[in-house]
Amino acid sequence: MTTLIGSNITFLIGSNMIPPQFLEVGKSGSSNDLISIVEMMKNEEPSNTRVHSQDYECIRLEPPVQMLKSESAIIDEVGQVSCYVKRCTTCVFTGVSWQLRYH
Repeated sequence: MTTLIGSNITFLIGSNMIPPQFLEVGKSGSSNDLISIVEMMKNEEPSNTRVHSQDYECIRLEPPVQMLKSESAIIDEVGQVSCYVKRCTTCVFTGVSWQLRYH
């Protein structure tokens, strides 16, 4: 049986959407690369919480580079909303597909 976490890891590694040079800054301010993100996902426990994102805005930085701005929050199993954040993701068009480079 494939778990959601396992299939998400397979997607991350197998897709061209997130390249090996991808970097992320977490809510604690810690920086993570793709390898450390995959390792964290392997150790995650299943959860009934979900992330809700909204108010997307795309800003062109250079012809192949876009910055995607959004707001998100965590919604727990009883519908309580917490951890509001504003995020920016840098995306690059490779000529074939989009890649996330920084989040």
